[in-house]
Amino acid sequence: MNKVMLMLRPDPLLLFKGIILIVSHDRYFLDNLIHRVMEIRDGQMIDYPGNYSYFVEKRAQLLEEIASKQPDNSTKTNKTKY
Repeated sequence: MNKVMLMLRPDPLLLFKGIILIVSHDRYFLDNLIHRVMEIRDGQMIDYPGNYSYFVEKRAQLLEEIASKQPDNSTKTNKTKY
């Protein structure tokens, strides 16, 4: 079966109503298959109700928000005298 035929047929994974743990580096595959991402970070689960692109966007926003709440150490200079 060629690639076009594989893309046109209904994917059995899309019809499955349960939970599937997927490990993949294929963003196109993930975007077209998943509709929810659950990330485990620092011992907590963060739920992203959307496809992989939505997860990437919202996670970046969350990380920016967390970084903005952290003290900024880059502006401090070490003025030690010898």
